[in-house]
Amino acid sequence: MSKSAAIEALGVRTPLTSTASASYATATTTTTAMTMKVTTSSAALQRNPFRYESPIDSYEKCKIVVLCLLGVPLLRVLLLVVIVLVLVLVSNVAMLGFERFDTRTGRKNVLPTWRRWLAAPVPYLIRAALFVVGYYWIPTSTPRGFDCKCDLPRIVISNHISFVDGLFLLYYFTPSIAMKAEVAEIPLIGKVVQSTQPILIDRTTPEGRKHALQEIADHIAAPAFPPLLIFPEGTTSNQDYLTKFKVGSFTSGAPCQPVVIKYPFQHFDVSWTPGVSGAYLLLRMLCQVYNRMEVQVLPVYTPSPEEVASPALYAENVRQVMAKALGVECTNHAFEDVALLLQVGKYAHEHVLTVTDVGEVVRLTDLRGGDIDKLVRYFVKHDLNQDGQISLDEMHELFPNDDCTLVERLFELVDADGNGQIDFRELCMALRALSANGSSVDELIRFAFRLYDTDNNGVIDASELEAMLRFNQMFYGASAERSIDAFMAEVRVASSTDGVDTSGDAITYDVFARLMVANPDLLGYAKSTLEILRGSMRE
Repeated sequence: MSKSAAIEALGVRTPLTSTASASYATATTTTTAMTMKVTTSSAALQRNPFRYESPIDSYEKCKIVVLCLLGVPLLRVLLLVVIVLVLVLVSNVAMLGFERFDTRTGRKNVLPTWRRWLAAPVPYLIRAALFVVGYYWIPTSTPRGFDCKCDLPRIVISNHISFVDGLFLLYYFTPSIAMKAEVAEIPLIGKVVQSTQPILIDRTTPEGRKHALQEIADHIAAPAFPPLLIFPEGTTSNQDYLTKFKVGSFTSGAPCQPVVIKYPFQHFDVSWTPGVSGAYLLLRMLCQVYNRMEVQVLPVYTPSPEEVASPALYAENVRQVMAKALGVECTNHAFEDVALLLQVGKYAHEHVLTVTDVGEVVRLTDLRGGDIDKLVRYFVKHDLNQDGQISLDEMHELFPNDDCTLVERLFELVDADGNGQIDFRELCMALRALSANGSSVDELIRFAFRLYDTDNNGVIDASELEAMLRFNQMFYGASAERSIDAFMAEVRVASSTDGVDTSGDAITYDVFARLMVANPDLLGYAKSTLEILRGSMRE
């Protein structure tokens, strides 16, 4: 049965009175705003900054075959081996016997001048390696009169697309780099990384992230250290969007040097998105006649007093400036979305991150980390045809013993954009009535009112009240048997304080809300339906 047919089967009800209309308008203000938000965000559907779309087409296959027959990739590999060996030798000599931290104070040691001289060839060797893999000429535009050796602030901020980003910026600015700690443990290049006096971030624990923030602050405050290069996105993405910036890079309130990087391409995109291996990208780089990269150094961004006081505002404003320079849009996707992709895989790639992001899921559902993974897996399990949406038939599978009319009404409420399907974002929006924040009770009361108002006329009449009582007693163990007549007596008492006419045995939202506050057990069935949607009741 369709939703419209189910409503029509209930019969035509008395039109809304002005009082009931006002009450229901108040009750649905939040829902209307929510629906508008869905409609607005529908323009952003299919936004996925982690999607990789650069297949090997016929032209690429022919080019790869020709270059391989000519021995170009092999020659490049041999030259790279020579450069890397020299790079490793120089770095190891420069770092021989150097301790990153003082064993007594625990503070980070500054690389002595003589060691810096020994490590001076490192940036040029890195540029030579980029030349070998096809980056023969890298156009770099700067503000007039800019000198990267003299005019550089303590922080350099860049978008992050590929492993090539850091290599070029290391050559151009010779900065320290904030990076994940595992990079410094890679054989051979570990000492190369350490020669830049990096900040190594352990992202697996809160303590590691907290320590990194303190180390970043200390590094920025100490002029003896090189400027700090930070990729505030915290992960790589494709070139279509700029993902959310981590705020920690901006807590110092110091001016920053924004840099934007592009990789123009026709057949091969170097974006290092989740699921694409670095070895695969390197192999395809070696099989290109040449590779393109463009760098733009933007004017130094000096934060206003408001931005200094609000690092989140500072980060967002810098992101907007960089996005404008790149000619791309911003999304709220972040490193946590990458973690979700790695845990859940292709389904999250195609059907979850195209409609929402982990940050929004956290705000709506109050879930964290592994619980979000479980919610996605639960959604996947009940999306029987794996199309990324829950249909009405699939909803009935979730509630096999429930009244069909209420299930269809529930489906109608969760389907916020009214397209006949429930996507993952719409599910999360419905679940915010279960969140632990202070407004959750009000959200739950609004949801319950709309759930039991099965004919959607803005009031709950006697038959709808009876259904509410019956389902609460049956499914949630409501404590006492109470007849519809006895309950309507309570309704009339509650209504009399508002001067509302209840002679027609119908109540408005205001009266309903007062009754639910006085009898919270009556919210039981509505709450249980949401808990089933969240998976906490049956999983």
